[in-house]
Amino acid sequence: MQTGYATILAENIVALSSTIQKQIPANYGDVDYKSTIEYARQLTVKCELLKRHLVDEMRAEGYTWAEVGHVLGVTRGTAWEVYS
Repeated sequence: MQTGYATILAENIVALSSTIQKQIPANYGDVDYKSTIEYARQLTVKCELLKRHLVDEMRAEGYTWAEVGHVLGVTRGTAWEVYS
């Protein structure tokens, strides 16, 4: 398993999550919605990249589409359609 790329993506996810947390004050009174939504969008993109990378690694290690689908919480067919 090649973890370098996955580690970089995971670090990006942690950094973006931390940034989002800092953007939202405890009282929610002064939320910068545009920036916070942009950080959330970036977080979503990074999470999807990490998920795709890990699915590729699963497939390279011999996992079936049914097994991948089970981990993702979708059917075998949906896993194949989305990630192949």
